[in-house]
Amino acid sequence: MDKIRDMPGPRLWKRYNGVYYVVLPGDSRITLKTRDKEEASKLFHKFRRNWLAGKIAVIDGAKNVRLGDFQKEYLKAREGKARSTRRNDKVALGHLVAFFGVDRTMRSITVRELEQFKAGLLKGVEPITVNAYLRHLRTAFATALRWEYLLKNPMRLVAFETEPERESMPVIAEVLVGILAQADEEEARAVRLALYTGLRPFELVRLEYGTNVVGDVIRVLGKRQRRREVPILGDCAGLIGAGVPGERVLKRWTTPGGLSHMFRRLANDAGYPNVRLYDLRHTFGTVMTLAGVDPFHVSKLMGHTDIKTTQRYVSVTHQHLEAFMEKAGAFYDKSLTAGRKAIASIGKESGKGKGTASS
Repeated sequence: MDKIRDMPGPRLWKRYNGVYYVVLPGDSRITLKTRDKEEASKLFHKFRRNWLAGKIAVIDGAKNVRLGDFQKEYLKAREGKARSTRRNDKVALGHLVAFFGVDRTMRSITVRELEQFKAGLLKGVEPITVNAYLRHLRTAFATALRWEYLLKNPMRLVAFETEPERESMPVIAEVLVGILAQADEEEARAVRLALYTGLRPFELVRLEYGTNVVGDVIRVLGKRQRRREVPILGDCAGLIGAGVPGERVLKRWTTPGGLSHMFRRLANDAGYPNVRLYDLRHTFGTVMTLAGVDPFHVSKLMGHTDIKTTQRYVSVTHQHLEAFMEKAGAFYDKSLTAGRKAIASIGKESGKGKGTASS
């Protein structure tokens, strides 16, 4: 085997998983689809003879799958995933196939071409959406690598775009009233439930009676499958109501995207296009902090893994307090000025009275 490795041109290479490959000049690799040393040696020598003769090497079991075929196979394999995940997979791969064509082979796709593909997407959609596509495509290409349709994953070298930071602020009562005025009864219920629980959109649409809603608590399965409990108190109990075990609390919306789009429509109609559904979650955190709940317990209610995430609500409340103090200071100054004028006026009237009496 060492003699084979030392030969010029193609060489035989064993991957960490035991599968043998032919490594060509330039480090491109072709799998031999075997872990057997003797079989790999025979296939390698056959490949080398064809390579030295200038022929196209064809090795039994080697795959060079077309992009269109991979798209169908991959989407079928993803049928067990959440509906929103499958939809995003389909959209992302649809854009990729539209760019490269169904007959393009997976192994022929280069990093440079994928960067050109990304640049084309940025002309029509926001960076945050492009990054979502790239995440789904990275997963797809990683699967293709695991299925040995690829020799390496070019998507790993395609960088994500920098997303503009958007500071989330609590929704004031006036804005919320305006948004709720545009909603029907079920939409208003969903909005208020988001406000009173602080749940993320995907957590809201997954709420089920008997599964998540048990007694007087909501048992939330949040990010990275982390669990937490949110008490059901006051108006929240009336909003959740009662239902058959397994029945969803919000029947109308099956995806977080659908719920967010509903809220965006209401906010636009009310004249507040910059307000998002996720801002209600920030409002929940801010209200809890203003009510005197310490950051540790706020983080537990909201499912934060890092207390630093919760600290931003403390900074928001400090901003509110500073604003209140400024308003109070202005009020005091105005009151003192008015008081001084009143005292001066009384003094003048008193002086006039004395003058009249002495005369």
